[in-house]
Amino acid sequence: MPTLAVFGELDLQVPPDANLPAMEKAFIKGGQGKYNIVTLKGANHLFQKATNGSPMEYATLDKASVPELLPLITEWIKGVL
Repeated sequence: MPTLAVFGELDLQVPPDANLPAMEKAFIKGGQGKYNIVTLKGANHLFQKATNGSPMEYATLDKASVPELLPLITEWIKGVL
């Protein structure tokens, strides 16, 4: 099953540095050949443009996701169909 995994660079709840390597290792160990892991620069856990990634700043940020998110998902879907 093709898989797209997306991390926010500033995510403090699921930090990419701690989780991305383990996820990739699991994909490889499980024989998952069709996966793509992307880290979005400046994005928090909610994929908002963030300053520091703290949940305390969520309410002060623009509610829109970073502009790269939807095109990334769209292009990935097109690529696996």
